[in-house]
Amino acid sequence: MRKLEDRRSSQWPQININDERFLNFCSNDYLGMSSNQRVLDRVGRELKTFGFGSAGAALLTGRCTLHSELEVKLATYTGQESALLFSSGYLANLGAICSLVGKKDWVFHDRLNHASLIDAVLMTGSRHRRYPHLMVPSNTSPMDKKSYLITESVFSMDGDKICLNSLGKYCVENNSTLYIDDAHGFGVLGEGQGVAFELKKLSGECPEILIMITLGKALGSSGGVVLGPKRIIDFLTQNSRPFIYDTAPPTSGSRRGLRGLVYFARVARSSN
Repeated sequence: MRKLEDRRSSQWPQININDERFLNFCSNDYLGMSSNQRVLDRVGRELKTFGFGSAGAALLTGRCTLHSELEVKLATYTGQESALLFSSGYLANLGAICSLVGKKDWVFHDRLNHASLIDAVLMTGSRHRRYPHLMVPSNTSPMDKKSYLITESVFSMDGDKICLNSLGKYCVENNSTLYIDDAHGFGVLGEGQGVAFELKKLSGECPEILIMITLGKALGSSGGVVLGPKRIIDFLTQNSRPFIYDTAPPTSGSRRGLRGLVYFARVARSSN
């Protein structure tokens, strides 16, 4: 039986559990942003203006300028047209996939995808096939059906990475939408931009692409963001139930994490 262990310290790099000190190899806070003093100082100042909890759904009173500013900054940083903020990466995957994929559509997804991607595909009721890990699907959908290829970029359990060129070529040839969960790539790969950095180098006509990033990994905060064409993001705003009916994320913290990430990316580039 799994047991919950309560931490009595900040996340990084050493933690305190039951008054014992441990070196933390389990954290997703790759850059230490959750305890970065500059981030904490700025969050403290923002709390005085915006408070902590959003206290409402985004389409009601839960939205504030920090939310929209974060979306704009993330879209710009990754070179995408638009972005939509969810309260977690899990809900972002459910909210995007379940809104876009219909029962008559086809989905091809990596066998080792994260549980949130698997759950989302199953909830759509679509026809789906799980292809061997890191391979290109051997199946194709009927020409008159909409199809999606869904994968992680960096797989959290093994740390291996997709071949974006091969998957992109498949999507172009089969007119498939490419959906990438970049939770563990964003902030780590591609000068901090994650898989979005590699997308710029894809040869040929680019298929329709959506990227999901989480804020609880390299940014050390919480929440999830779906990035892609503006028309799709607008559609999700109007139709995604996990976005419409969920309380918006807390107002402070994520934006400053992004600024810190940009700083770390610049330092990394200057040291190469």
